[in-house]
Amino acid sequence: MSIIEKIKEIENLYKEDSSLPNPKFGAGYRRERIRDLLPYVFEKYEGDVLEIGCHVGKTTIFLCEQARKFNRKVFCLDPYCGVQEGDENIFQEFKKNTEQYADVLNFYRVSSQSDEAREVLKNNKFSFVLIDGLHTVDGCRKDIDLCKGIPVQAIDDLTWGKGLKKLFLQKAEEYNYESYHGEVCREGYFIK
Repeated sequence: MSIIEKIKEIENLYKEDSSLPNPKFGAGYRRERIRDLLPYVFEKYEGDVLEIGCHVGKTTIFLCEQARKFNRKVFCLDPYCGVQEGDENIFQEFKKNTEQYADVLNFYRVSSQSDEAREVLKNNKFSFVLIDGLHTVDGCRKDIDLCKGIPVQAIDDLTWGKGLKKLFLQKAEEYNYESYHGEVCREGYFIK
């Protein structure tokens, strides 16, 4: 089974429920879809997990739980600099929520476009990335370009910001990725 076939199978397990918050944006079950996909990714690819944009760490917890089971690490990049929803209070909540995963979590309080972030990517091997940073076309473009060597990429919030779905399709063509974006999901996937 290909990764995209597996994504579709998982998507069918978690059909969007109109009673969930923001059902039109595919917000429901995103964490569960990614959680269930990771073991399959780990079977096919070596490497750790990268998360760009962490907010309060709810998704980070799901990533760390899977990483721990498969002897992988999770690397997180988020500057918590007051842009979008990340500020000092949100960072403190992230730290509290993820403290039990210190054995698998490597956190960098930096922008994904910083030299330090590029060093993290250069010095580590990743099998999967969740791109959930700035929800702007330019920010998302830069993050996709940064992660072009990672075999499986989930790009979040394609239905949230204007122009992000178009960018997703352009980048899939530019990098010759297999791509998938289910209509009930806010995230889309690239397979290298």
